[in-house]
Amino acid sequence: MKISERDSKVTVIGAGFSGLTLALELAKRGVNVEIYEKSSRVGGMLQTTQTAHGLVETAANGLIRSRRVEQLAAELGIAIIPTLPSAKKRFIFRDFPRRWPLHIFETLALLARLCFHVVFLARRKLNPRAAESILKWGSRILGTRSTQYLLSPGLQGIYAGDSSQLSASLILGPLFRPRREKYRGTVCPRGGMQELVDALEAKLRSLDVKIHLGVEFNLHTRTGPVVL
Repeated sequence: MKISERDSKVTVIGAGFSGLTLALELAKRGVNVEIYEKSSRVGGMLQTTQTAHGLVETAANGLIRSRRVEQLAAELGIAIIPTLPSAKKRFIFRDFPRRWPLHIFETLALLARLCFHVVFLARRKLNPRAAESILKWGSRILGTRSTQYLLSPGLQGIYAGDSSQLSASLILGPLFRPRREKYRGTVCPRGGMQELVDALEAKLRSLDVKIHLGVEFNLHTRTGPVVL
């Protein structure tokens, strides 16, 4: 569905990060936007908790640094800082937290599959297929075990979603295309991702976007454009 400024009203279902940023772009274009969220807060899985040891994130702990992210932070009036080098460390739980979750034979099987795809098949075969999920792509290219214990946990920790629902073309597709912008690491608001969520909510309310919390939306009663 194509949405333009001519649409009198657009309803966005879900007040996660995607829903909030979509609503912001539409509202800036003069579109009348309403957001419906079934939970009691905005932000979806993004939430920051202050502990004695520092900030703890329930989902993603940062954003890939890009011009668009920097522009969004400036627009919302929040400061973003680069992540510490130690934040690059990843631990995946398999019986206990470990840096490399695969056993020796599973690792050898993974290397064999990668060599087979790279050496004997065209590189384009690695490119995700249309509508292919991370789970399906990983099972096809890396194998079931590698996907279950390596790929899925790693990406779920970043994108806070089910690997059977995450889009392989959106997440992994850019790896197989020339990069338009050099990768510069990740950044995070100084107060954690919750600061970004709060700033987005405040900005939307200042633009007269109605945010309905704790409400189940009935698609069958809506006649205008709806974005899920």
